[in-house]
Amino acid sequence: MFQHADQTQIQFPRLVARNDQAREPSPEYILNTVAEYFRINGFSMKSRRLSESLRVPRQMAIYLCLQWTSLSYSEIGQFFAGRHGSTIRRHCLEIQKSMRDNVFIHATITDISRKILR
Repeated sequence: MFQHADQTQIQFPRLVARNDQAREPSPEYILNTVAEYFRINGFSMKSRRLSESLRVPRQMAIYLCLQWTSLSYSEIGQFFAGRHGSTIRRHCLEIQKSMRDNVFIHATITDISRKILR
């Protein structure tokens, strides 16, 4: 928040969805949307088991939870089978790098985001 000399307050939201709590999607909804997109079981994406075939969809779901909810790394980690906040942060950084390097990953994240925000 920034305050002008005339005491007018202006908020600079990071993302519109984060500041509009009524429109904020739940982590369950994000997980289910990603699972539906990839035609996989959402429950298996929350599993502690590390299946290589689920790695990228799970990382995308984690990244999208961070982008479209007000949850912290730790809270997202608890939702994803009690993973540590630092693990969630690492997954988000990996997806961000993949989005810069891989047009397919970037397009997929964009497409899923549109579905989430409908």
